[in-house]
Amino acid sequence: MMKKNSLWKRDETILRVLEIQDGRMLVIDCTRCTMPVWKDGGELQGYEPCTEEMLREQTGIVLCKMEELDADRKKTAYERFTWIAGSCRFLRRRGNAAG
Repeated sequence: MMKKNSLWKRDETILRVLEIQDGRMLVIDCTRCTMPVWKDGGELQGYEPCTEEMLREQTGIVLCKMEELDADRKKTAYERFTWIAGSCRFLRRRGNAAG
């Protein structure tokens, strides 16, 4: 069963579920730089559960703890989080309107 924040993989594509509303899911492709999109549940058939470790291995991303970052990198991280969180609220409203 797909849950919010879960990862799903098919071939080289890894999707993260950002939101679920009325059988539709707001997903983002973690392997490409694309905007999140709404998909019907049926569009995700053939995807298998994926772990955070599998995502890191495929993308080559190395995570570190916030306290290990210097001031400039922390500032960038917080700015990006703020932008993404605001965008997700907007996309949720659009999902309600589209449904």
